[in-house]
Amino acid sequence: MLRLIPIISFLVFSLWIQGLEAGKECICDLRFTFTKRHAYCTSTYPDETVCKCKWSRCSSPLVNTHYVRMSGCYLIGGDGSSGVSNQDCTRYEYDPLNVNYICHDGGQSYTCPGNLLTFGSKAMVCTDC
Repeated sequence: MLRLIPIISFLVFSLWIQGLEAGKECICDLRFTFTKRHAYCTSTYPDETVCKCKWSRCSSPLVNTHYVRMSGCYLIGGDGSSGVSNQDCTRYEYDPLNVNYICHDGGQSYTCPGNLLTFGSKAMVCTDC
């Protein structure tokens, strides 16, 4: 009976550690992209961290969808005739040189105004990372 105590303790400890790992949350304020099963979320807080999460566990907190709504966007490489638009960005990344976001939506890429301070409230949030 005493031989089982270390084994049971190890199993309980392993399950506790796994529970801590499964509950990690990442706020994707720097970059968000995904594959069929996983999302890759880059967060700047507290340090720049890339989180690999279940794609189904990521959503925008403002509209509870798998995209982020950005406004004031311009088509990259366009002639300017399309003007300003709103985009539902399924993938995005922050461009620190131009202080804006590059939004990838339906095969097109757009540049959208924003910075890390103002974007945080609408960035994708992933759990189960």
